[in-house]
Amino acid sequence: EGISPSPARVKAIIEFPTPLTPRQVQQFNGLANYFRPHLPNLASVSKPLYESASCKEGHKWTDAQQEAFEKVKQMLTTAPVLAPFEPSLPKRIYTDASAIGTGGILTQVYPNATERVVLYYSHTCTDAESKYDSYKLEAMALHRFV
Repeated sequence: EGISPSPARVKAIIEFPTPLTPRQVQQFNGLANYFRPHLPNLASVSKPLYESASCKEGHKWTDAQQEAFEKVKQMLTTAPVLAPFEPSLPKRIYTDASAIGTGGILTQVYPNATERVVLYYSHTCTDAESKYDSYKLEAMALHRFV
C-alpha cells in the first residue's frame, strides 16, 4: 500500500530512445524529474545527462552518459513504493552530503514503530559548492531539504 510511479509514465521513460540532441536529453531529464520523490540519488546518477543537456557545442554522447541513461531507467523499474503523507504521524528527516551532491529522506513513524519513506530528495553540487568543508555541505543538505 502506498504511492507507486504510474506504469504509463514509467513506460514512457523505459521506451525513451537514446537521445541524439541536447534537447532530447532535456526531455528525458524532464520525464525523469517527475519521479524524483521516488528515486534516491537521482541527481548524482543523472549528473552526466545534465552536463550533456547544457552542452552548447556539438552533442557527443559518452559512455558515462549512456551509463547514466540506463541507470535512471533501471532505477524506475525498481522504484520503491512511498508512504502517503499522514500529517498526524511523527516525521523524521535524514540528510547526507558529499562533494558530488546532497540528499535526504523524509519518513514517518507509524504507531507500531515502523518507519516508511514518504519521499527522497537529491541535488548535485556546483563546482564551488563541491569545495565546501564537510560541515558546510551537511548544513546545506539540511537547508535544501527543509
